[in-house]
Amino acid sequence: MKKVFFLLIAVFALSCANNAGKELDSKPLTDFLSKQVVGQSGSLSLKEFKAFDWDLVHVLPPYAVVDKRDTLVASAASAIERTDIKYRDDANILVFFNKGKLVGTMEVGRKLDFALLGEKDNNGGRSYKRNDCVFAYKVAGGDIVQISIR
Repeated sequence: MKKVFFLLIAVFALSCANNAGKELDSKPLTDFLSKQVVGQSGSLSLKEFKAFDWDLVHVLPPYAVVDKRDTLVASAASAIERTDIKYRDDANILVFFNKGKLVGTMEVGRKLDFALLGEKDNNGGRSYKRNDCVFAYKVAGGDIVQISIR
């Protein structure tokens, strides 16, 4: 009986480890943001996104590299590196954290362009607390929505 109990605990621990840093489905976020984009420009409130618990998002623009000086972002380095964002220009990567722990990464295509939010001198992206996630947007170049700091 003890062997079965320990086997169940081991299986549970492995499944929890495999879920840490998983790639999240971007459809709930893109659906949420698409409903907020009304007109050519306006305000976009990412802080109202409630598909899962999060309190901080790190935005990585195309070609971003992991900033190892930022200990929170560095803790998510393997999950970020699996996205290959440092070689890509077709997406932005949003890295969600909750209470200092990685929730997961989310790839968002450039039709919702977060690149301006992720710009930083060292190209390592930028972090935003949930309550600070109210941004401006404008429709630029057809159906591309540029998201920026208000």
